[in-house]
Amino acid sequence: MIEFTVYQPSDEIKHVHACEMNDKQFKYRCKCRDRFHIHGNGGDPHTNRCEYRSSHCTKDDREVCIHIDERTNRKLKHNKSKANKKSKA
Repeated sequence: MIEFTVYQPSDEIKHVHACEMNDKQFKYRCKCRDRFHIHGNGGDPHTNRCEYRSSHCTKDDREVCIHIDERTNRKLKHNKSKANKKSKA
């Protein structure tokens, strides 16, 4: 018989969606005081994944699983290479 592992959200972990990411950080909306929480992205602004972090929230101190996917708005700076800068000079 084949067995499948089905992921069930736990009451010990809060699941949220990263609404925005830049070159260094991502953020997600929290209901505490209707604001965002911001965490470092580990130097990877491109990959879709789940990141686990400790909560910054004073009302809910559970660990946080932040889902980063195609819905996450990436606001990345487009650095021009040195070669492009030299060719324009």
